[in-house]
Amino acid sequence: MTGTRHLNDPDMLIYENEVATYLKSSPNNYVRYRVTPIFRNNELLTRGVEMEGQTVNSNDVHFHVYIFNVQDGVDLNCSNGSKKVS
Repeated sequence: MTGTRHLNDPDMLIYENEVATYLKSSPNNYVRYRVTPIFRNNELLTRGVEMEGQTVNSNDVHFHVYIFNVQDGVDLNCSNGSKKVS
């Protein structure tokens, strides 16, 4: 899927780093992790992503967030996938 720079960094990166740090410090443990792009109807560009993470057998990592696919200074048209610098 196509996402903006802001969607990926800093927003998604915060949670990706949380999972990576935990797994590096606890190599014998597991994290259930899912990222789901959110579209409406037949849109070509995602409106955002739902991110979920949960450590198995603990709450060391626990999040369920929605992150918007937005970028300052850019108008995104989710229906046709186009963008316009504002």
